[in-house]
Order: sequence, then C-alpha cells, then structure tokens
Amino acid sequence: MEVEKKANLESFNKISIEELFAAGFQYGHKSIKSSPKMKKFVHSIKWGISVIDLCQTSVMFAQALDYLFKVVKKGGSVLFLGTKYQSRDLVQKYAKECGQYYINKRWLGGSITNYHNTILTQIKKLEEIERLEELGILAKYGKKEQVKIAEKKEKLLSLVEGARTMPKLPDLLIVVDAKKEHIALSEAKIAGIPTIVLADTDTPDPSISSHIIPGNDDGFDSVDFFLSKCKSVILEALSQVEEEPKDKVFIVNNKEEKQQ
Repeated sequence: MEVEKKANLESFNKISIEELFAAGFQYGHKSIKSSPKMKKFVHSIKWGISVIDLCQTSVMFAQALDYLFKVVKKGGSVLFLGTKYQSRDLVQKYAKECGQYYINKRWLGGSITNYHNTILTQIKKLEEIERLEELGILAKYGKKEQVKIAEKKEKLLSLVEGARTMPKLPDLLIVVDAKKEHIALSEAKIAGIPTIVLADTDTPDPSISSHIIPGNDDGFDSVDFFLSKCKSVILEALSQVEEEPKDKVFIVNNKEEKQQ
C-alpha cells in the first residue's frame, strides 16, 4: 500500500516539458525587461523575448509540489495569492476546490507580519455589518447610510472573503507573480512561512521565495496549469491524511495497546 501511495504521488508531481510547453510556460518578458538575477533560468532569446528553460522549470516544479504535499499531509494550511487580473478568478476557483484559503483582490500590508491588526480587524468589521443586517438594524437607517454601509461591506468582502475562516497564519503560500506580490513574499520570509511562486523573468530577486517556479505568470493557460497542479497535490495529500487510522495498534510485552 505504501509503495502504491508513493507511486501515485510521483505521478502527481511529475511535470513533463511537453505539458509546460503546451501551457505556454516558456514565454518570458522582453529581454530588456528581464531581471539579471533570472538569467540563469533563461534558455535563449528569440525575437527579443526571453525563453524560459523548461528543463529547469520541470525539476523545480516537481520539487515544489513534493514539498506542498508534505506540508498539507502534516495538516498544514495553504493560502493562495494572486491579485493580478489574469489570476483572480483562478486563485479563487482552485483554492475553494481544495478547501484552502485565498486572497485575490488586494494584499493588505501587514497581513502576515501584523495579522491580528490587519486581517482580523477587517473580518471583525465585516462580521459587525452582517450582525446588524441579521438583526434588522440596518433597515432602519436612511438610504444614503445603507448605501454607504453596503459599499463598505462589498469592499471588506473583496479583501478578506477568502481568508475570513482562516484560524491562524497559513503554513504555506502559493503565489502567482513574484514581482507584483513582493510585499506578501517579504512578509512571509520575515515570518518564516515557505512560499511556492510562479515567477516570470522580470522577477527582481528570485531568492525572495523558498520555492520558485520559473514560468509565464501572465498567460491564462500557464497560471491555470500551475494552480491546477497545486490543487491536485493538495487534494491527494488530504485524501491520504483521511486514510490514516486514528488509532495505531502495536505490541508491547505481548499485549496490544492503542496509541491515540
């Protein structure tokens, strides 16, 4: 059974160059806009465009997925992050499908380094508005005030809806676009939270992430492929957690005992 699980995991983690190519992972930015620190991940320059080395991407992606599997299987939580237009809907979709958390509209500075005064404060404001709605108190307000509160609620939802049930800081971040989300990555690094990041050739400093995946972070297909693979590995890890027995029976001095 253990061998079967390992083989199953390897099939999830194996990323072929053909798959990456079909998803458009190889397309980087114009060479003049590419970061010097990302040159080691560039295979060649064609028509002024940096072409990403998919051999390196394939290996690094597989390693990142293996790490993701281990974190989730141990009970770790994952926060999906991607606030650029191309990734917003995909981040929400895949995070929900694997029962994890997400932020897809705007990263509030301090969401990790000052979690209680940033995210939790916004959640409390949202819950207070919802409480007033349930009690029917808002219905007694004037129309202008109701509109104002409704707009505030909509804004709060856009900021924290995907993370409002997150009981604590996540154990790992999955991020689309290292350059755009550099503040979140910096906070994660300070807090010691590992990150898996889809990073294009314009990434200023790839060392900001613990697991960088060199690839096109602007294309819909490449972002979709990246997030879907992460989702599949998370679901596989969760399924194996559920399969593990709660009570382990072992023999001590010829007597059966249970480990809770």
